[in-house]
Amino acid sequence: MEDETVIVSRFKSGNYDALNWLINKYLKSVTRYISNIIRGVGGQQEDTEELAQDTFMAAWNGRETLKGKFSSWLFRIAKYKACNFVRIKRGLQEISLDEPISDDDEGSARCLCDVIHSHYPTPEEVVVMQEEQKEKEAKLSEISKAIEKLPPQAGEAFQHRRLEELKIKEVAEIMGLSEGTVKRLVNYAEQKLRKFLLQTNIFC
Repeated sequence: MEDETVIVSRFKSGNYDALNWLINKYLKSVTRYISNIIRGVGGQQEDTEELAQDTFMAAWNGRETLKGKFSSWLFRIAKYKACNFVRIKRGLQEISLDEPISDDDEGSARCLCDVIHSHYPTPEEVVVMQEEQKEKEAKLSEISKAIEKLPPQAGEAFQHRRLEELKIKEVAEIMGLSEGTVKRLVNYAEQKLRKFLLQTNIFC
């Protein structure tokens, strides 16, 4: 498997193969992320797909402006695209990619993702037998329901930090929050989920 750093470097140079490689890696997670944001205002599957396509198109057109980790930059673009969709649905003015989203910006904080989007198995889980896999999926379904009940910002912070394995600084950049606030949100989400797992005898 090629190093993503090398792929991103080729992407910035205008290499279409590098673009396709990044699309193949991130399309599903970007699509889920956007869907979780826009579903509250009636966003449909076709809206999600169009916004995901717009996200990668914007990334390609603005590739020379990429600084820092690619995933953080890409998810920030996806967030702007999705939140603009929400703002339009609510009759609010669109925001620019150059305009930072603050916590108290009307409509922004309320359109954050609040649901689990995937599970990354450990090496041991990869080789489990079919029946064990079914049992695990049932448990994940219950965990997913628990995460859906978290406050929106806590759910999004947990998703980025624990599921996408982004650094606190990267999550802060994506969400437009301070690193301290992100840490508190992640800790809050973990405490709630830990309590749920103990109560339901579900173990990760």
